Amino acid sequence: MVEAILGATGEVCRSSEVRGLHPRVTSALEKVHSREYLATLARPMGEREVRGLDPDTFVSRASWNVTRLATSAWLEAVDNRGGFALARPPGHHAKRGSACGFGTLNHAAAAARYALDEDKFDRVGVLDIDVHFGNGCASILGGDEALRGRARYVSIHQDQAFPYTGGKGNEPKFGSSEILKFVPLAPGTEGEDWLRALEDEALPFLAALDPQLLIVCAGFDALATDTLAHLDLTPEDFYLGARAIRRVFPPHQEVPIVSGLEGGYDTLNLPIAIASYLKGLACCI
Repeated sequence: MVEAILGATGEVCRSSEVRGLHPRVTSALEKVHSREYLATLARPMGEREVRGLDPDTFVSRASWNVTRLATSAWLEAVDNRGGFALARPPGHHAKRGSACGFGTLNHAAAAARYALDEDKFDRVGVLDIDVHFGNGCASILGGDEALRGRARYVSIHQDQAFPYTGGKGNEPKFGSSEILKFVPLAPGTEGEDWLRALEDEALPFLAALDPQLLIVCAGFDALATDTLAHLDLTPEDFYLGARAIRRVFPPHQEVPIVSGLEGGYDTLNLPIAIASYLKGLACCI
């Protein structure tokens, strides 16, 4: 699948392989996960051992290193002042002290804290376009009072889908409503209404922070052909969504955009959707 994605996006981006752990990956992860939980993930495993962390999330001997490499890709994109982290497993469901929804480490939250704590940026916005609500990002970022005025997280997602939280007005259950905004959409929502919600609700909330960096949890499971949810987007809708992002954060404002792969399980159309999204971001450059 990686080869298909790189082939589809080759005309709009250059790629490089993350060959080692980022030097600050441990400190970044310790800012968003408990040390006890990280120690559990780092526990040695047998060559053929498979351990279940929750009903959807399993790890093997290689998982600890692989997931830290995924986080490292997001951190490298921050260092490079922009980029797309083509890395799996996804992470926006991972909580401070537990795994959730295929993810063990929260790459987006770690990237946001890294950007802020390393004095690279003063204000960071996080936009989550995965079809599923990013409960891990919401609880980690929204529950940190020190991030008021420094970070904002907004999720635009299908209502009443996994993890069955993130409903309209539920922000206080996860943390500060100054940091969080949830934009749930009814099952069957098509691209035009999704784009309208992105433009009218999600992006203005982030723009009001005047962020110096935008991080996008780029999930593509809102595709109509993806069987894990029930929004009805096309690859073209992700192009239009990316253009909407660029209109709010145009290149001349010099707000870097770091995107990372979250969900998206239709292996036939995922490369097309990613390429469409990247073309949308590049259209104004």
